[in-house]
Amino acid sequence: PRLTMSAEMLDSFVRRLSSSVQSDREVAVAELLTWVSTEPTRGDAIAQAGVLKPLFQIVRSSTAEDVRYRAVVCISFSADNLDNRAAIKDAQGVEILNEVLANGDQDTKACAAGALWNVALQSKDVCEYLITHGALKNLIGLANHTIDPEAQISATGCMASIIFEAPDLAFDTEDILPALVRLMRDGLSASNRAGAADAIGSMSTGVRASKAIIQHLEDFLQIYGESDFVMRRSLVRVFSNLSTVADSADKAKMRDACVVEVMNPWLDKSYDMEDPGTHITATMCIANLVGHIENHELLNASDVIIHDLLDMLSCTLAGKLYASRTWALWAPLQAFANLSVNEENKVKLLNSGALDPVMQVLRDPKDPRCTEYATKILSNLSFKFDLAAKVDDVEHVLKLIVADKSNVAAVEYANICLFQLKQRLAAKKASAATSATAAASIAQGTGTQPRGKHVMLSYPWKYQELFLWIRDFLKKQGYAVWMDVDHM
Repeated sequence: PRLTMSAEMLDSFVRRLSSSVQSDREVAVAELLTWVSTEPTRGDAIAQAGVLKPLFQIVRSSTAEDVRYRAVVCISFSADNLDNRAAIKDAQGVEILNEVLANGDQDTKACAAGALWNVALQSKDVCEYLITHGALKNLIGLANHTIDPEAQISATGCMASIIFEAPDLAFDTEDILPALVRLMRDGLSASNRAGAADAIGSMSTGVRASKAIIQHLEDFLQIYGESDFVMRRSLVRVFSNLSTVADSADKAKMRDACVVEVMNPWLDKSYDMEDPGTHITATMCIANLVGHIENHELLNASDVIIHDLLDMLSCTLAGKLYASRTWALWAPLQAFANLSVNEENKVKLLNSGALDPVMQVLRDPKDPRCTEYATKILSNLSFKFDLAAKVDDVEHVLKLIVADKSNVAAVEYANICLFQLKQRLAAKKASAATSATAAASIAQGTGTQPRGKHVMLSYPWKYQELFLWIRDFLKKQGYAVWMDVDHM
């Protein structure tokens, strides 16, 4: 504790850890652990001073397991800060820590798993390397054989971190899903079991993996009913992730299994004060499962939920939240796309200012899912509002998407919206011309206020062209025709 952080001391550690004398290296590791453990932020100092390279070489070459353990503990302090990830990778740290998972003792493996948990966060290349070099198999072995709950937490947490970045690749690991389901049932503590559920939740974002996970849906619902609040929260994420990639048949299975009813209590923000964001996850799940049902009562989202989803989207676009995670963009956009089917939600979305971030996504399209969901939102809103009056460049942006042709779904939604814009513009011109003619006739004393029978046309939007013809025909017969592209 009396030691102070200085450049001279750090240089001394580098020299001693690189010594050809084994006893000097071992003493240096012990002293470094004492020094770092008294102030965890010193892990940053040893990363910046180049101490990690000789430390990793000791982990790889030492035959004394206690020395390797102390070295890995020192490294874990640096791994706690993602800013040190480059230094760890430069020192071949990912490769060496993965070797520890294969050949270390239980304590050293657990410590290596904890370090890799952080190193793998938001790093797809690291995760793909670990998966292809057997890390998940070794982590399963550690989780299954340890009697230490903390070691099991490190193993399941590390698996969740790795799987999230490459779910379908992770799914190819032999026995990975059955092993995680067993851990979810039989983990050493509630946190361990929830950690296994989090790992499954990460895997459920993969299309191939989700197909297999859906087969365990009844197991998950049974566990949900028997579990504590922490596990239930983790399973909410599993259900929500599944709903984002499930096809129509799998969504039907989820609805038939009453997943919507399970999600419903979480819509109340006060239901989980410790992690109120879970209500956003539940909302996205419900929106994905029942979004095609126009008048479903749960689609009438509360103003609070729409505000929170919008806040998540806006903060992500501003780089304040989940800056490198595309799911933080497309997930709320997907929820809005489904919620906007509901007529009341269309009004709430427009009044909340949702058009601004939606247009921001479309002006700089990067992820095809974000573009698809953003154009779907505009398409849904265009049936109720004149978007050209709300956003100056909406027509220009949509035409660029159509001209690009690369995103088939987005092109379809953009064309629907452009058609609505065209019809509204034509209606405005026709209305203006009619008003001008009528005003002139009345001013000259030759005109009268329109009288006669009125007809209102209500129709499925996909048949709009047919009903426009019907409207024109009825007008020629002398009827005053009301239609959503004209006066309504």
